[in-house]
Amino acid sequence: MVSTTDVRTNRLPGFQESQSSYNYYENSKSQNYIFRKYCKPHFLEALDCVAYNFVWRNDTSFSSDCNEATRKSLLQLRVGDFGCSYGYNTLEHAQLTFSSIMKAVVCRSIEDKVELQYIFSDLPGNDFNALFRSLSRMGPQLHQIHQNEEHSIKSMERMSFFAAGVPGSFYTRLLPEKTLHLSISIFGINWISQEDAKSFLQCRAEELVKGGIVFIVAVCRRDEKIGESAGLFGNENNEENFNSCWQDMVDEGLVDEVERDLFNVPLFAFHPRELESAAKCLKNSLELLKMDVIEDCEKMPLETCKQLISDAEAFSRWQTGNIVSMLMPLVVAHLGETRAQDLFRRFQRKAADRARTLQRGGINAIHLDIVVATFQKV
Repeated sequence: MVSTTDVRTNRLPGFQESQSSYNYYENSKSQNYIFRKYCKPHFLEALDCVAYNFVWRNDTSFSSDCNEATRKSLLQLRVGDFGCSYGYNTLEHAQLTFSSIMKAVVCRSIEDKVELQYIFSDLPGNDFNALFRSLSRMGPQLHQIHQNEEHSIKSMERMSFFAAGVPGSFYTRLLPEKTLHLSISIFGINWISQEDAKSFLQCRAEELVKGGIVFIVAVCRRDEKIGESAGLFGNENNEENFNSCWQDMVDEGLVDEVERDLFNVPLFAFHPRELESAAKCLKNSLELLKMDVIEDCEKMPLETCKQLISDAEAFSRWQTGNIVSMLMPLVVAHLGETRAQDLFRRFQRKAADRARTLQRGGINAIHLDIVVATFQKV
């Protein structure tokens, strides 16, 4: 029942709004844990590439496409976060980017003024209001990040941060040609299909200047023959429970079979070879610098997982929060508010039963497999 559908549209609902108790901001801590534990070193390497190409070298080999981006006395860098959503992850990616560029400027004693524009991009359904409120009030204040860094006052005065929002589908070009120095998509491109990966990479290649970097993190699958949604619900049991809830409502006459079968979840778990193949189609535009598959990534520390499973109700709320934050807008659009709420109440009950089963059978960590890839514009 859960399958990939075409989401090349700006009308696709985004994540649950920030006012909801199941909003993405409060239910993205697992993604943040995975990023910090497994992906952060790879991201810092990608940022080092950006710093080397545009801050350290700052020569004509990479400045020809930049117009005035690397001219003497003013260094302008632009970063695009595609599928940014909002929450801890979004803010941390921006903070790491700013800090990395600042350190490069200090280490190389760059005298130029440096301006970093960070572009947050997602579908119009994303809660951009929550995102931009978090820049000044809720989360880390990005315009004040430099004040927390251990750098000289003189260096801080040379760095400026500018934030912008660009709503739209990342299957299309969202920015002018040759204007970006770094494109990132972290747990974003799973909301596409295998074919769409080529479109995503093509658009980003056109937006990048020569030497620009694309950094991608995505949930992946090990077996090329397994269904496309493998792993995207956190584990196979979540997907089984979700499908079971639909079947229960069909059996009770609350949803008809056609209505159930027409509901698709636009998620795709790449096999690494599929992402690599998409990049090979653009070999004259993008060069694959590095691709790593990280298997069995824990979604939380083992002790935290054990504590959570020991409380069936807390475990069910956590599991339901993860699913609702991603899928509630889709289900509401398909079933309406009342039946959507019914579906997720059923899911929460099944999640509690799952916790009790885990308590009896031994507690294991909850895992995901991910692929981390870095490309460079040639």
